[in-house]
Amino acid sequence: MQVKTTDLPRFVESGPGIIAQSSAILRRHGVRSRNALLLCDENTASLGAETIMASLSKDKTAAHEHRVRNSDEECVLSAAGQMDLLGCDLAIGFGGGKVLDVAKRAAGQNNAHFISVPTTLSNDGIASPVAVI
Repeated sequence: MQVKTTDLPRFVESGPGIIAQSSAILRRHGVRSRNALLLCDENTASLGAETIMASLSKDKTAAHEHRVRNSDEECVLSAAGQMDLLGCDLAIGFGGGKVLDVAKRAAGQNNAHFISVPTTLSNDGIASPVAVI
């Protein structure tokens, strides 16, 4: 039997306008990235995807947006392929369950860091290693 270890969560920060501080928060916690894939859906993209990407660019992190339509294997493969193609070492899931689940799996398939930015209070994505696909 293979043993797997998952560290949950490494840090949690919350507050008004906090997504504009994304880069500073990652830096404060020792998370470095040269290329990041920001996964979101149509709704969450309009809530702050540009704000997160602008924050990341301040630290010279190339940020790329990827829209998630469904929580299925096709979307995971698409996101993981995009990460591989762009050389992303960080996946940021910005949204609800389907977005966070796809981001977790894509990060795992690319051996990349995963950051969860949940947009609903009821979401357990900040603490769960499980992705429902």
